[in-house]
Amino acid sequence: MELKDILREERKKKGFSLRGLAKSSSMSQAYLSQLENGSSTRPTKEKLLSISYALDPTGHDKVFSKLANTTDLNLINPEKTFNEFVNSKTFNFDLTKITNKLRINKEDKTVIELDVPSFDIDWLLQQDKFEVYLGATGDYVTNLEGDFKEEVLILKDDEKEMLREKINEVKEHIINERNRPIEESDKKETEQNANKYMLIKDLLNNEIEDNKSLIERIYKIKENKNLLEDAYLNELFNAAKNNDAIKLQKLIDIDTINEFNSMR
Repeated sequence: MELKDILREERKKKGFSLRGLAKSSSMSQAYLSQLENGSSTRPTKEKLLSISYALDPTGHDKVFSKLANTTDLNLINPEKTFNEFVNSKTFNFDLTKITNKLRINKEDKTVIELDVPSFDIDWLLQQDKFEVYLGATGDYVTNLEGDFKEEVLILKDDEKEMLREKINEVKEHIINERNRPIEESDKKETEQNANKYMLIKDLLNNEIEDNKSLIERIYKIKENKNLLEDAYLNELFNAAKNNDAIKLQKLIDIDTINEFNSMR
């Protein structure tokens, strides 16, 4: 089996739509579609690892090995490569124990559990046990011992609240920015579904009479334009003539010529 066949089979076996797998693997839906229709055949190791991790996070089904063996990556030990990737994703730490009381090293991903959540900014600004400061002021003062030293900017309660309000604004902005690609993807899928069902309705009502009009409508739905050959268009018109809405939906949902040929 080729990469495209194994990927489609594993995706469907795991119950993922293309959009769902795109979200879970941080890949674009268009790129995954290209892999499944065979127009892209040389994914990088990193992309293949991300896709495999989304489909098989424990490595139990050896999805990465199956996919890697269809490429020219020439990995000596695909299972070891995948396990190392899994370890890096989980920071070598039991995810069920993760709290906000952690220090996670950016370099080697090691995790140390702390007594208090010192790196949780929101917690720091709400607690009353410790002073919160914004580094040094840049001004030099004389302390009680007569030493001349740089003053630490310790925040008062009202100053902490002011900072917390600003942080909440930044937090909301970050969340919105991170969700925006997902929202745009959802909006696109909603529009495509609406266009699909309107197309089926108009075909069944004989409101589309020629190939040119049909192609223009399909362009609003499908990313893969290779399907738009006369045989495919004729099959759509024949299904509409036979009032076969189910077949129309199946025809519009397919992504490759091979899928189309298997239906004929």
